Amino acid sequence: MQKKKGKWCYLTPEFVILALTGACNFKCRYCYAANQALVKLPHAAIRWALDMAAANGKAVTVQLTGGEPLLAFDRLCYAVEYAAEKNYYIKWQIQTNASLITPAVAEYFAKHKIGIGVSLDGDVTRNNAARIYPDDTGTAHHIMRGLSILRDAGLGVGITCVVGRHNIRHLDSLIPMAYYAGNVFRIGFDILRPQGRASVSDTVTGDEMQAALVKVLQKADWFYRKTGKKITFSHSERIRLLIDGKLAPFGHCYALTNRALYVDPSGDCYACASLSGQPEFRLGSYKEEIQTECMQTVHERLEEMLEQCRECDCLKVCGGGCYARWVKSKQAQEAECVLKKIFIHREQKDIIHKGVVV
Repeated sequence: MQKKKGKWCYLTPEFVILALTGACNFKCRYCYAANQALVKLPHAAIRWALDMAAANGKAVTVQLTGGEPLLAFDRLCYAVEYAAEKNYYIKWQIQTNASLITPAVAEYFAKHKIGIGVSLDGDVTRNNAARIYPDDTGTAHHIMRGLSILRDAGLGVGITCVVGRHNIRHLDSLIPMAYYAGNVFRIGFDILRPQGRASVSDTVTGDEMQAALVKVLQKADWFYRKTGKKITFSHSERIRLLIDGKLAPFGHCYALTNRALYVDPSGDCYACASLSGQPEFRLGSYKEEIQTECMQTVHERLEEMLEQCRECDCLKVCGGGCYARWVKSKQAQEAECVLKKIFIHREQKDIIHKGVVV
């Protein structure tokens, strides 16, 4: 990013999220993207976003999302094949509910080296309390079927688990599910945001998060000892980078550091997927020039809100909070702080155990 005439303007984002469709075959109770248009991302918007991202010739990460992106598999193929035709250097990712994965889809992922993230919220009971079909039936069996197809294709996956009222008391039930799948190499916890279908009453307290994570880590350590296979946690990886000085505070927030672009199914653009659909955060669209004044305003709002983090002693090893989780309450979320502090303590203990001076 650079400033132009006192305003922020895009050069080339390092991280692009393309919402290929607003449609989804699930109807999760907490979906923050529930109000997206039920359309497919225009081909012209795909070309525009990829051209901009690849303009400086450097590698860029492009994540394909939805809705459920596999409902727009034609758009997925178009994006991948357009980038290949242009010789763009892109690291592909997809975030999917896994229910629509077939052997042919898995083969396509493998061929094009698409990194895979799958959403799963715990065991069958906990997952099916929130991740449901429109007829209220559970989705866990179809998610696990998709994971098994990916496993048979030799593909590893990262699991994203939304943490909310529906699963907090049994959050550790996710660990045996991940080991049972056989191809999960990473778990990330995404604290529920009170947006879309979710409300503040669906969120969890710091004390609840503390109790849940203690059980999660105990169970993860037990499975590691018994199997010899270690599943990492994304928060641990990020904190280790911060401790080692390889990631700056707020480095995880591409929106705050002006390095990201989210394109919704209609082609409208935002600095972050979690801010989509909110007019005050809209930056423009593929049909028009990105509004630099809007970018500056969004940047200033993020800076102002996250100033609380800059006063915290943990910032250098925490990295800072998530604005999208703060926007309604206008303050730091206790559960998020607790989650990060637990992983900070875990990583610092590991470093001391290995005899490394921090």
